[in-house]
Amino acid sequence: MSKLKVIALISGGKDSFFSILHCQANGHQVVALANLYPETSTGDSENEDVDSFMYQTVGHSVIPLYARALQLPLYRQKILGGSGNMERDYAPLAKSGEEGEADETESLVPLLRKVREAHPDADAICTGAILSTYQRTRIESIALRLGLVPLSYLWQYPLLPPYAQTSLLEDMRAVGQDSRIIKVASGALDESFLWKNVADQANVAKMVKMMEMFGGSEGGAVLGEGGEFETLAVDGPSHLWKARITAGSVEVVKGEGGSAVVRLKDVKVVNKDDTEDSCTSPRIPELLDTEFSALLSSLERQVTN
Repeated sequence: MSKLKVIALISGGKDSFFSILHCQANGHQVVALANLYPETSTGDSENEDVDSFMYQTVGHSVIPLYARALQLPLYRQKILGGSGNMERDYAPLAKSGEEGEADETESLVPLLRKVREAHPDADAICTGAILSTYQRTRIESIALRLGLVPLSYLWQYPLLPPYAQTSLLEDMRAVGQDSRIIKVASGALDESFLWKNVADQANVAKMVKMMEMFGGSEGGAVLGEGGEFETLAVDGPSHLWKARITAGSVEVVKGEGGSAVVRLKDVKVVNKDDTEDSCTSPRIPELLDTEFSALLSSLERQVTN
């Protein structure tokens, strides 16, 4: 694939930023960041988390700081509408001739058009979709309508070699990405997990152990794919992160049903020292499963012989 100029959709969570690292590792250039935020924004951590099947909203008040931390232009747009279309395969209501509330997915259209006005050479969009077909098909619908190449380098990541539910977190730890848990909403995870680095080895082991006690860590649970937790990326490799995000204090706010979120105060961007420079690139999973890779090698040997 030729080098693409990519618009990176970010939510603040771990996956969208790790996806950017994969874009870079595959030879593409990220030219802008794009984010959707809830219309009912108040700047209060207690009210940040708005129900959405499509977008992460908790922690959205920190989003403006990413422009400085990554030194990339940031464009934002309010989330309008709700989950008007709940089908797996997405089509906008206006196109399908149905009546109802405008789908929140369509909020991406004016956002991406605004980005392309400023960056007319942008020809791709990347997201951190891992296991959610619901999210992936909606991003693809918007991207293809606007003539953008959809990139989802993390798609089905736990099912790729080495076939481990924790492989994504291990790869994040290997490159030095620091993403903090800012919300827990699972019986397996209590408030003691809040503001911990989700990829920390001891933390991952504890999450797996606790989730197994409450029904298992399969199906992406240890990655938060079922809403078990939400994260906020605060630091990473210096070729992407020119500065880190810090919080002066962290307060736990308890919610219903055992959920809890953090309220951050005195959040700021702190420049890195030159000694912290790193060119670590993420591991790129093998294209083929082990057995098919062996089969391909066998066929290639037969051809050469």
